[in-house]
Amino acid sequence: MDPAMGSGHFLVAAANEITSWAISLLHENPDAPLIAQVEEDRKQILEEQAKRGIVLDADQLTRCPSY
Repeated sequence: MDPAMGSGHFLVAAANEITSWAISLLHENPDAPLIAQVEEDRKQILEEQAKRGIVLDADQLTRCPSY
């Protein structure tokens, strides 16, 4: 932990705000190439973990309601 970052609450809140902003942009632009990349990343995470014998709940890798 970097002492300059304190407990990390500010950084987590900032990451949440940026994520919310990005999701809102995806809702406004449903044809954005990033949506396909996110879906591919989700699929790859599930496949790689399955190879390691780790079964993930796909619902935990949440989707935006619009896609």
